Amino acid sequence: MANRHLIGLVTDAQEQALLTELDARGVRYWKDEIPFGGLHDKRSRIFIFGCDIHRVADLLEKIRKMATAELTNTYRLDGCSRLLNPFQIL
Repeated sequence: MANRHLIGLVTDAQEQALLTELDARGVRYWKDEIPFGGLHDKRSRIFIFGCDIHRVADLLEKIRKMATAELTNTYRLDGCSRLLNPFQIL
């Protein structure tokens, strides 16, 4: 049985770009949808199988940067570049 590696938790717009790239590289994938910020805010989880994780190493860096940018726009950063929990009681 092959191991599955989660490579992305993406929005609809990001999903299409990622799946197009995986198809172009001939990488097999599996996806599902989960509620993220509520029932009307779904995210797709994209998994790849086995050793294909090595074939997309450069793509993983792009995904990480994209996710970091999205979090930075969502949450405020403190002086130590750590994400602050917006629900934390001060």
